[in-house]
Amino acid sequence: MTTARRLVAAAVTLTVAGALAACGTDEPALTSLAEQQASASPSPSLTEEESTKQERIAEAEAVLAEYRGLEFEVAQGGYGNWALLAPYWGAELADSVAGTYREFSERGLYTTGEAELVSSEVTAYDGERVGYEDVEVTACLNTSGLRIFEEDGTELDLPNDTLEQYVNVYRLSHTGPDGRWQVLESTARTDREC
Repeated sequence: MTTARRLVAAAVTLTVAGALAACGTDEPALTSLAEQQASASPSPSLTEEESTKQERIAEAEAVLAEYRGLEFEVAQGGYGNWALLAPYWGAELADSVAGTYREFSERGLYTTGEAELVSSEVTAYDGERVGYEDVEVTACLNTSGLRIFEEDGTELDLPNDTLEQYVNVYRLSHTGPDGRWQVLESTARTDREC
């Protein structure tokens, strides 16, 4: 893969998820079951464990929405303020994306348009260790409205292997009883159409 193609592929991966927060999240159909349950009054039939699980999932989804929104702003602004994302990154994600964000900033790449969140659901939850819960969110994204540009305004082609609509999987983990949620992985599954 050429350097230009690798950069465009990475730009799609990094920016498409961030564009989600700016697109249609006010629509009731896009609200996850966990968000609906968290905003409702606690049901007396829920056990303490079930109630805690719902709370943790709602917290993780809220942090993911903040992160995606900030990702979108960073991409639209030319990646210059990419360091604002660092507090959201777990070590694994930071190792894999910080260099790319730095390079995008230096090159002056930026995006326009938005990716559409087609669907989103919690696909895994591990609450075995209280305070160190893990949540996996699988989202279906439509990137037909997303465009990527060089600093001089030259539009870059999206890679041929990037589907217009595909799956992105996020893994979040809580860092401890006094900690916070971090995004450990954001994996574009361009081999899986949704």
